[in-house]
Amino acid sequence: PFIEDSIIDDAEGFSFTYFETETDAQNNENPIEDPENYTNIETPTQTLFVLATNEETGCQNIQSFDIEILEIPQINEPELFSECDFSEEQLGFTEFDLTSKIDEITG
Repeated sequence: PFIEDSIIDDAEGFSFTYFETETDAQNNENPIEDPENYTNIETPTQTLFVLATNEETGCQNIQSFDIEILEIPQINEPELFSECDFSEEQLGFTEFDLTSKIDEITG
């Protein structure tokens, strides 16, 4: 998991528990039950907290991080893009400049 690796360089030997509030993290109460399938409760940005525990020593640290929910971009369906195959072999392949469709797609 990306968040865990960004908190501790070598996450092996640590357990991670996630919380919606700093107070819950400090008290180790009300953990997020399924952090791999979490649905945010605030938009567009929400701060969450992770309690990292060294499984050998029991030492703990709390770190916060933000999750951000982005809008899905609206795109237009471009018109058919066709080019002739001017090669001597006529194999049905040619080059397309796909960037020429950007304005049409983003409209």
